Amino acid sequence: MRTPQQFQSRSPDEIVEWARAHARLPVVIKPTRSAGVKGVKICRTLAQVEEAAHNVQAIKSWYDEAQDEILVQSYSEGQEYIVDAVSFEGQHKVVSLWTVERDRSHSPRLEKMLVVDHTEARFGEVIAYATQVLDAVGLHYGPSHLELIVTADGPTIVELNSRLHGSLDPRLTTAVTGENQVSVTVEAFVNPALFKETLNELPRFSGFCGHILLVSPKAGVLSRDFAWDSIEQLPSCVSVKRWVKTGDRLNVTTDLLTALGMVGLFDAKFDRLIADCESIRQIEHQFFSDPETLAA
Repeated sequence: MRTPQQFQSRSPDEIVEWARAHARLPVVIKPTRSAGVKGVKICRTLAQVEEAAHNVQAIKSWYDEAQDEILVQSYSEGQEYIVDAVSFEGQHKVVSLWTVERDRSHSPRLEKMLVVDHTEARFGEVIAYATQVLDAVGLHYGPSHLELIVTADGPTIVELNSRLHGSLDPRLTTAVTGENQVSVTVEAFVNPALFKETLNELPRFSGFCGHILLVSPKAGVLSRDFAWDSIEQLPSCVSVKRWVKTGDRLNVTTDLLTALGMVGLFDAKFDRLIADCESIRQIEHQFFSDPETLAA
């Protein structure tokens, strides 16, 4: 299987030495026990590699765990996708395929992800690679969440988790195809005969959906409520997760933990969905352009 080059160690010095000897910069430094890209850094110099490696061990994970192990990986350039699937007895059903956009200037912070029609022939290589990964690691039962990047050499894995898509509002993909990862997981275990019978049935797409992360470009104490109402009034808005309130201290958004929230969108027309994504960024810009929005 095509995978990134990688090396794992508890020694920041060994991480730096591996990056110097075995990898072409940039490289990616990661904790082995974290989530929401916390502690994940894209490093373009060896000095940044050393700093990021020490940082992994200096911070707690999303789950408040100590992090001793450091992972360094070769950097994969290309379009990122998420493949959400459900497996039963080694047979895999792709529930949804997402295109992913990130700000990769330093940490790979999520910008937005949009569902695409994975039955189209142009995604055949991505789906084939995803199922090969599931077979290779022996993931035979239950939901899975696979992140991969299509490089010039073809798809390569970023990471695989044997779990549901963590931040997903299941109403979104239900509106698009009539099912979601939770419903398909339940079906696989409650009615495995039906799951197997429908494995080769192609879903019908009735629209488009996506998630967009709400980001703060500045740090400070939030002096007034964020413009939640303006976002909720957008035509394609399905749900808004509010993670901050007036009086909270904000940091510049670099991961899920430092984000303002998440917006779920659905529309029958792709152009309208994209227009609302652009409106959300305009709302953010207008809100943080007011100098009274944040206090020191």
